[in-house]
Amino acid sequence: MEIALGSSRYALQLNNENADHLFNMGQILTSIAEALSEDRNNTHDPLPLLAEAVELFGRCLESQMRKFDAQSQQAQGLQMADQLQQQAIPEQQ
Repeated sequence: MEIALGSSRYALQLNNENADHLFNMGQILTSIAEALSEDRNNTHDPLPLLAEAVELFGRCLESQMRKFDAQSQQAQGLQMADQLQQQAIPEQQ
């Protein structure tokens, strides 16, 4: 898990808005926190890891929403362009 955590932190340094990187890092932190909470000999508090995971999942959602909005606007623009083109070209009968 430590290697995955290090790799994910590095990936986020390269691109901190990538939804896949944000989600993966959140998943890794959640898994580590879960393992810590199940370990009776553990002395580390898993809550900071979970708090960081929740923050990353929130950023992931925001990133996905921005991407969805951009794609929706692009689709609307293409639909409007298609409608204008259809109006400009009279139907052949």
